[in-house]
Amino acid sequence: MAVNGIFIPDRNNQIPERIYQIGEAFGIQQITAGIRSAFMPPDKGKDNKVERKSFLGTPVMSNLSIAADEYTTSSGQRVKFANLDFDCVLFEIRQIKNIIYTPIQGRDGTVKEYIGNGDFDINCKGVIAGANGRYPNKTNGTQSGDTLNVVENLLAVANCNQEITINSWYLTEIFGIFQIVITDFDLGQEEGMYGMQRFSFNAKSDSPFTIKLNA
Repeated sequence: MAVNGIFIPDRNNQIPERIYQIGEAFGIQQITAGIRSAFMPPDKGKDNKVERKSFLGTPVMSNLSIAADEYTTSSGQRVKFANLDFDCVLFEIRQIKNIIYTPIQGRDGTVKEYIGNGDFDINCKGVIAGANGRYPNKTNGTQSGDTLNVVENLLAVANCNQEITINSWYLTEIFGIFQIVITDFDLGQEEGMYGMQRFSFNAKSDSPFTIKLNA
């Protein structure tokens, strides 16, 4: 606001911005997400296609759902994991084309033979938030008789030795990825963040195929 050429800061707008800066400085995603949601004008930001909200009431912009499944380990143990839903994830996608490069004597460069597109390389980073500042060890409860908490289920998924069926607005609708194979993962702790579990993993996209044998 300006009066006779003198700019007077709008204190009502300063307070949310200050709280937002504090949240950014200390890495408190709950505060920053809440401020964005509460004070962002309705005609800015993402479109209105967001249908889900987190337990904090903030819109879910990037999600990951993993379908329940089971597999057998190399030692013969049968492992089951429940359906998992993550509302706080970020993805990075990379794809390399399958090309054969052939050098030819007397010619600069190479001859390129395009074979096809390679797998999508996926990097996923996210957090699991616990209720009331407690570590997220609540049993998922999506399957009858399930006794694993959400972190243990995630660990079972990370150790899975087969493809995993997933659903994600970003992966599925944009890139057409429905199945992935996890290649490596990380479960780390954050200083001063007892009520959350950070995780990340790398994966490759997978597509089912059918082999037909002629009798």
